[in-house]
Amino acid sequence: MVLARFFRSLVGKAGAARHGLTHTLTRLIVVVSFPASFATLIVGTATGDPLFIAGGACGLAAPILGIIQIRLRRAHPSLLMVLWTAPVLLLAWSPVPVVAEASGLGLSALGTAVILVHAPRHAGLYLGALGGTAGGLLMVTHGVGPATALAAAILATTIWGSTVLHAQVARRLRQSEARFRGAFEDAPIAMVLADDSGIRRVNPAFEAMLGYREDEVRGYSLESIAPPADRPAPGQSPLAPAASDHSATPFEQRYLRRDGTVMWGHTALTTLRDPFTDEAHHVVQILDVTRSRASLDAIVQAEERHRSLLSYMPVALWEEDFSAVADWLEELRRNGVRNLTEYFRLHPDEVARGARLIRVIDVNDAAVSLVQADRKEDLLGSLLEATVTEETRDSLIAQFLAVWDGEASTSVEVLGSTVGGQRIECELQWVAPMVAGKRDLRRVVVAITDLTERNRTRTELRQRVALEALIARLSTDFINLRPEQTDDGIERALRAIGRHVGADRAYLFCFSSEGSRFSITHEWGAPGVRSMKQRVQNVPTAAFPWLAERLRLGRTVLVPRVADLPAEAAIERAGWEEERISSLILVPLLRAGSAVGFVGLDSVAGSQEWSEADARLVGLVGEMFLNTLERKAADERLAALMRSKDDLIASVSHELRTPLTTVLGLAEELRTERDLSLDERRQLLGYIVEQSRDLSHLVEDLLVASRVDTGQLKVAVEQISLREQVDQTLRGLRTPDDRSIEPPATDAAAWADALRVRQIVRNLLTNALRYGGPHIRLALEARGHSAALLVHDDGPGIPESEQGSMFDPAGARVTKGQPGSLGLGLSLSRRLARLMGGDLTYQGQKGSVFELVLPARDPLAVLPLAEPVDSTDSSADHLPRERAAAGRRLGDGT
Repeated sequence: MVLARFFRSLVGKAGAARHGLTHTLTRLIVVVSFPASFATLIVGTATGDPLFIAGGACGLAAPILGIIQIRLRRAHPSLLMVLWTAPVLLLAWSPVPVVAEASGLGLSALGTAVILVHAPRHAGLYLGALGGTAGGLLMVTHGVGPATALAAAILATTIWGSTVLHAQVARRLRQSEARFRGAFEDAPIAMVLADDSGIRRVNPAFEAMLGYREDEVRGYSLESIAPPADRPAPGQSPLAPAASDHSATPFEQRYLRRDGTVMWGHTALTTLRDPFTDEAHHVVQILDVTRSRASLDAIVQAEERHRSLLSYMPVALWEEDFSAVADWLEELRRNGVRNLTEYFRLHPDEVARGARLIRVIDVNDAAVSLVQADRKEDLLGSLLEATVTEETRDSLIAQFLAVWDGEASTSVEVLGSTVGGQRIECELQWVAPMVAGKRDLRRVVVAITDLTERNRTRTELRQRVALEALIARLSTDFINLRPEQTDDGIERALRAIGRHVGADRAYLFCFSSEGSRFSITHEWGAPGVRSMKQRVQNVPTAAFPWLAERLRLGRTVLVPRVADLPAEAAIERAGWEEERISSLILVPLLRAGSAVGFVGLDSVAGSQEWSEADARLVGLVGEMFLNTLERKAADERLAALMRSKDDLIASVSHELRTPLTTVLGLAEELRTERDLSLDERRQLLGYIVEQSRDLSHLVEDLLVASRVDTGQLKVAVEQISLREQVDQTLRGLRTPDDRSIEPPATDAAAWADALRVRQIVRNLLTNALRYGGPHIRLALEARGHSAALLVHDDGPGIPESEQGSMFDPAGARVTKGQPGSLGLGLSLSRRLARLMGGDLTYQGQKGSVFELVLPARDPLAVLPLAEPVDSTDSSADHLPRERAAAGRRLGDGT
């Protein structure tokens, strides 16, 4: 029982070890070494074999001493090697080799642990030598036999396992060192590695910031690169505070650059201490804060000068709140008052009412002395009735007019009075401070310099420094983002700006391509704030007309209190209140004058006053988002273009091979065969002309397809007769003797480009002649707002498995003995049709039917720039863009 409690105590203490490796090895020693050693001691006692007894005693001593050393972090590997080697060699002489080596297995764990932790470079050599010695003793003592072989196997397994463990530890050490080296070398801030004796290494950022090379500062102390006046006394090194702590409090100190200039550095010091050697290693990080320090020094100096001037200012100064006056005047304006001076003439009592709304916030000593008040507090609150007289009436009206007219300052001569009734003559200067371009009527200064405004300036300056640092960091992050990291980068930026302004939620909305819907694409929320991303998807913009109109006009939406929204924003107010939003700010993202999305922040916990700085920050970050998303889309388009190029090359090779081969073959026959008759030569020349015409059509299709891809193709739409375009195409088309084409019996008018319509008809007829049946029939239909051309053939039709890719440029359908393919011509024809505001579709009922639909009226009157798209259509993603492009070109009149 005593031994059991002892083991549990050791295991428990091992479990409290700070390092994972020590914890694991200690448990291994306890679990394996102690039972093996006790077994050896018991066998030795039972047999009376002194070697067994000695081996077991050494086996017990070795793990106990190893655990104590590991726990005390005072390792003596040589002593442990001796203690471990002794039982192994003693047991190797034992008369029972299997028992001896089984006991030695437990001791091997201890030796491996100690050697690998404290002497990894010598572990393999030592284990090999010991294994050879022990194996030799076994052979000499017991000869070669099964027991000896088993014991040798146990010993070999132990040594092999120890070697593998050694290799793993060494590999992990190398990996850890490589990771640290990479982080150290690539760090954007200056870093120094030092020990108690001085600097050991510096990174490139340190060299760039201070100008010292590593070999110039190696071995010197950190304080040696400070200005002489700032160097501490002996024994007061900056490294001293962290001698016992893991991380010291950051501090600021001056550093002397190599060029003699002085900079301020924000210094963070981290100390790592070796638990076994008690050596301290220091990691120092230095951030250049010279500019921000200079700004703060300037603020402090400005504050000292301001206080000095204020304390000696001989002018009486009042600080007053005119916000209630502004509300009152705004109410008068809503009630129809247009001339405030005339209003006061007709209602003289209203001047006194306005005076009672003025609240005195503060006064200086000169003001107390001027009105002969007993104390400063007597002047605070409402204006004293003794100071509101007929003589001060004009001055009050002048101040009210300044508020009414939106002026920032005014001055007027006034005859006032003291508290005791004594009249005084003075000049009143009324100034409303400007905050973010707007008057702050809550802190009106009457002949006084507003200390609150000065403090607010200092706060805004600090916020501006923090804002600039945040923008710089976000800009750097987005510049270095890879396309696949875009979403994570945007969400990190939303979290950063949300925390910076104290918002509860930040999000990015994107409009659909036609602008009729919007969705949350990225979102960050503070802990406990419900996410809206899954619930706000594909929301119609028409559902929020007040918001949509302001975003469409490119206006920033600032809502300090959702509950105060006007009646026309009732829908928005209800939706935001349902989401428990108290206040919000929404900044539109614009491209070419149109809103493509918006970035928003909202507050759930309570109302928040959003500043112009907040709007600028959101706008700047939103622009980063937009640029990043556009860059990602450009990368995706580039990848798609590369894939399209490969598909096009394969398609072109297939399309051009057959006519070129035919032309070359027939031409070669004309050149070599001199016995051909005139009719045969004419027939061969006819074939050459036919194939050359096909080749010319293919080249034209390729050129047009290229211009469509690059957006350079323009369509000149006009009202045309489809029957005339069909007839003109048929006149230039050669029809084989075994095929017949039935022209349309009727006509239909369409708004389209005649040249492109003929190109589409030619492609459809060529396709029907190659793959359709013997009879081809064309029909024209007028369908109100559209006109349709139908090409029927009684052939086998296109297999259903190929119909999904028939309009894809890379989707080819080749028939033995027939040149050409379906992919390129049909793809180009559909794109031309959509570019003109129409479409090209296929129906496989009793043969093949291709239907070309074109607008019958002016597309500017009837063609929407975007419409819902069938997600199953392989080319549907291009339809809104191509139709929008068509609308723009039509609008340009090209």
